[in-house]
Amino acid sequence: MLLIPVILLLYRSKLTPVSYIWGVLAAYMVSKAAEVLDQPIYATLKIISGHSVKHLVAAFGTLIFYAALSRRSRPDHRRPEARS
Repeated sequence: MLLIPVILLLYRSKLTPVSYIWGVLAAYMVSKAAEVLDQPIYATLKIISGHSVKHLVAAFGTLIFYAALSRRSRPDHRRPEARS
């Protein structure tokens, strides 16, 4: 997981856009933080635990990933067709 940001910064993607990957990584980091802060989150909110927040944020990360796949495109490098 630590190498993914390095790879994104060092290599340009031929597919667009890569900002969604950063969103998925952010969702992952927030969900891991919610997992670690399970009890403090529950003590503060008193309605929902960090474990539940983790699952909600992970589901949102999946939504970001789906949006990335649905908008994924490759630049069109086809040659123009010859006119008769």
